Amino acid sequence: MALSSPGMLQGTETHRNIQTPTADLPWSMDVVSLLPESILSEDSYYIAGAARLRWNCLVLSTELKVWYAPPKATLGDQKLSLATLSLVHPKLAYDKTIVKLHTDPQSPRAAFVYAVNKDNGDFLVWQLDARSLKQRQQPATYTSIPLPEGDSITTLQVAAGQAPRIWVGTSQGHVYWVSQTTIPMSIHAQLVQEEKRSSFFPLWTSSSTLPPPSEAVVAVCPCTDRTFQVVFADGSVLEWTMNHTESRRVLFECREVLQLWPVYQAQENASGISMLKVIQAAYQGKALHMLFLVVSDHENSRLYWARFLDGELQVMQRLNRFVDPAQEAQVAGLEVAENNIAYTIVSTHVDPGRVRLGVGQAGRTTVVLALSGDRVHELDVHVPGTVATILPETLTKDWVKYGIIVWDATGIGLRFTLRDETIKSSSSGGNRIQGKTLQMHLKAAFWENYSHPDQVPRLPPSLLDASVGDLEQAVMSFSKQLLQEQREIITSPSRPVELHLALIEFLQQTARYRDLSALCRWQLLAMGQEASALQVIASKHTIGWERDQIKELRAGSVAEWLEELQEICLTGGGQDRQESFLRWCCEGIDAALAFRAERANATYDVTPNVLPQVQSLTDVPVWTSRPSLQNILKRQVLFWGSHSVASSIVAQSIVQFWLQTCLDNLMAFPNDDTRSSYTEALKEAFSLLRRINTWKNDLFLFELCVAHIYIDGLCEIVYDHEQRGDGASFALEPLFEANSAQVDKTTNLFFGSGVLKWFIDRRLFGHTLRYGKYCPKALAHWMKNETALAPYKWINDIQNKDYSSATASLLQKISGGNAALSDTLNTLSAANLSNRIVMMESLVQADESMKLHRNIEKKRELVMAQKELMGDTENPLQPPHRLLQVALQKVDQVNDSADKAHACMIGLAIATAFESISEMEEKATSVWCKSIVSNEAAWRRLLNQQVDIFDSTLREKVFSDTVFGQLLELVDDDQSDDLERISFRNPRIENMVLGSLDPSGSDIAPKMQRLLRSAAGVESSVCE
Repeated sequence: MALSSPGMLQGTETHRNIQTPTADLPWSMDVVSLLPESILSEDSYYIAGAARLRWNCLVLSTELKVWYAPPKATLGDQKLSLATLSLVHPKLAYDKTIVKLHTDPQSPRAAFVYAVNKDNGDFLVWQLDARSLKQRQQPATYTSIPLPEGDSITTLQVAAGQAPRIWVGTSQGHVYWVSQTTIPMSIHAQLVQEEKRSSFFPLWTSSSTLPPPSEAVVAVCPCTDRTFQVVFADGSVLEWTMNHTESRRVLFECREVLQLWPVYQAQENASGISMLKVIQAAYQGKALHMLFLVVSDHENSRLYWARFLDGELQVMQRLNRFVDPAQEAQVAGLEVAENNIAYTIVSTHVDPGRVRLGVGQAGRTTVVLALSGDRVHELDVHVPGTVATILPETLTKDWVKYGIIVWDATGIGLRFTLRDETIKSSSSGGNRIQGKTLQMHLKAAFWENYSHPDQVPRLPPSLLDASVGDLEQAVMSFSKQLLQEQREIITSPSRPVELHLALIEFLQQTARYRDLSALCRWQLLAMGQEASALQVIASKHTIGWERDQIKELRAGSVAEWLEELQEICLTGGGQDRQESFLRWCCEGIDAALAFRAERANATYDVTPNVLPQVQSLTDVPVWTSRPSLQNILKRQVLFWGSHSVASSIVAQSIVQFWLQTCLDNLMAFPNDDTRSSYTEALKEAFSLLRRINTWKNDLFLFELCVAHIYIDGLCEIVYDHEQRGDGASFALEPLFEANSAQVDKTTNLFFGSGVLKWFIDRRLFGHTLRYGKYCPKALAHWMKNETALAPYKWINDIQNKDYSSATASLLQKISGGNAALSDTLNTLSAANLSNRIVMMESLVQADESMKLHRNIEKKRELVMAQKELMGDTENPLQPPHRLLQVALQKVDQVNDSADKAHACMIGLAIATAFESISEMEEKATSVWCKSIVSNEAAWRRLLNQQVDIFDSTLREKVFSDTVFGQLLELVDDDQSDDLERISFRNPRIENMVLGSLDPSGSDIAPKMQRLLRSAAGVESSVCE
């Protein structure tokens, strides 16, 4: 909520919410008060201030203003109509004044205002009453603090007791005890110092000779009725015990509690420290909190927060977000709430000059910090145009919640609360008061306050002392009773809401609401939801049948009333009555959900979408999740499943409400049943709304699927509209980043993973790769685990510039042997290209890439061989031995010797594709033998004629006329390493060929060898 000026806050509300607690930021920030217009209009400068309960005072440059805000005062009242009183006195020097307020919680309409001149010690006190603010002020009571020369006042502390307890601390380390009597009003100042009693004359005393500390007093912290601690700027802490005498004089005893310097050095192992200075201190529940600065010789200053218990260090945390706090940070105060969470406010880059009310300062940061347990929580205050400069001395404890309230220079009072989810123990201790008795006490106190709104809300001691468990039981019982007692619904439909909210406000004003558990607050919110639904339903009816039905409506049973009404309408009630029922149902549930969204945090102090865990489904603390309402919504959706839908708008509302109730049940009571109910509801709702096949309805359904992370529905809508060509409004791409951590409860898959799985299951692999760019981890997961994606893994590898993996993926793609020959050739070409990139980019992988290159080339040889041998490019690639068989068969099928030699050449190329050398040589031998056998008659004739084959003319004829000769010529022309290895010119191949031609080892072998060698132009080495 952005507030441009305090004037925008006018209205009837008692506060406005700015920050709502979340799981990541457990803070709430509210505007709870406004400076009276009469103060803002005076164009004054702020000097000092104080606040206590509903009393406030500001010291301005020309006056001291005091005002009181009644319990029922709205923001508008506070700004425009609160009476202010100007306090004046001849001794009052505004620009040198420190002020404090004191009021007793049991008598909050009366207050004391204390003002002290920090330079000369003039001390004034006024006793005021809220009723007399518009009358002439009471005279002030005066005394003077006897300050030594050069001394000045640094702190003024007032604490409650039988009478106000007042201390004044000075810059030279002196502390003065100021005693006060009321009737007659008088004040007396006494220097706090240790005195020794005379052993002979007990009534005689003498001052201690111990010199007071020279460091300034930072804070005086009341501990008990008789003890207080004094915190000095150097970190030393003294505890004083007061012994009252029959006269006004008090005897003091002192003991040293703490020296901060050695504790800090031991904790931080620090050295080279030039200064340690305490700037704020506060005491609560035996714990002393300190904020202190440390300046070292070699770096910027540091700001620390420390908590001590009985002088022993519990926590020391450095506030390390500030670069140089000594120069840039201003600490506005330190307060410890009654739940022991300590708060402070630090502003940076504040103009050191005077603060002008109603005017902000630019270029500054305000941070609220809270120490809870061992952890410091931070909240950056961002309210554009509103929060300007925190008025330091106005920081005080909140009286409604466990938090703090502080004034801002623009005129707004801000409340900050750190959400403490720790539920207090419900053990009763002492005498346990029965729940019924407490309920009666609460009822009487509430109606007394409701009948007299000007009186201060008060609870009887029985409720103030009750345990949390007993208090919650009384609150819940009376809340239900309060609603059920409302009978005149038609004439006063707003009455239940009014009384319910009045009860919540009453509990908050009496300060016990903050003790209620989160579950109890949610249960109260559920009652408020039902009351708001009741108000809307009862306000919209006509005469006749509708009015008769409204007469049967009762607070506390609205859901059951709607369930009975649905039974009547669906079993023959007619179209008009069905429409009336649906209108009441939609408007009532919509009002309940709006009530929850608007008031969950602002009124009930709970986070709207974080439900407490419960033990059963009936305990879910949301009215819209009542079993009766769930039955209504589910039955209506199932009814529409087999009947026509009269209105798509009504159907959308019913579906939306049903899904929200199922989701709330799952959040509060997570188990298999609630998860199953939620997923079934998603599927039924989606199926119903898809029947209403309009673009506008699909847009609503698309947004609903996004809200509930229903991926099946989401992807179906996106794909359908993509096919229609109107998918611009149904884009998935913007959703990936925002929903990356969201889980689809129907599949238990994260958003990105679920979207890809939907397209994989439908074999829409192009969509899978396209959307995989937005969730690479999910795509990598499915690439690894979905075999159907394996043929496309190389595309993802190329996109990721992983060319080595791309090469492997491409080769894997064709390893199954099912791809068409043309696809195999293209795949091998792509693999060869990606492998070449690896060879160029990586020296480490050069050897491996070279091996891959040879394998790819061999595969390509096989593809080209099959293409020539078989012609068909649509069949898969055949294995090498099958292709070799086809090549050898082709030798027999062709007549021309050149064709036979070409077929043999293809056979040799196929032989090179075999992986082992022995296999390669064996297959090559069979090809060479085939080339010789195909001209067997010619070779026998040459052997029989015993011609001289070394004759060049005859050798050329052999080359041209025989397949062997032509094949040998083709091999010689090729000059590839693989073919050279299996050429007939290789002695090993020669021997294997001869052995195959004449396995018996007859005398033909040497002759044939000599003949073949001569034909090949090789000198014979065979001896006859």
